[in-house]
Amino acid sequence: MSYGPDLSKLSWQVASYLDVDALGEDKWIEFSCDDPRDVIGGTKTMRFEAIGETDHKYGFIRTAGSKVEVKFRNGSEAMCDSAEEVARFIAGEFGISI
Repeated sequence: MSYGPDLSKLSWQVASYLDVDALGEDKWIEFSCDDPRDVIGGTKTMRFEAIGETDHKYGFIRTAGSKVEVKFRNGSEAMCDSAEEVARFIAGEFGISI
């Protein structure tokens, strides 16, 4: 049995915070995810990629109780309570504040 936030829904919400309508023509970030998959302990995880104007980054999002853990391959990581916090963290990796 899995628990925690719905990662499919979260991925759509994060994408909407990072799209051209939210950030504008010069700052938007293309955000896409794999389908969530179950891992040991009832948590779910999904890989993502984020593509900005000058950078392309990969990472994963994993449920952690009522929060989600976001990790980039470069080692940056954060525990987030909402899709907006996830989007802020991802945008921050590209030097964009929202």
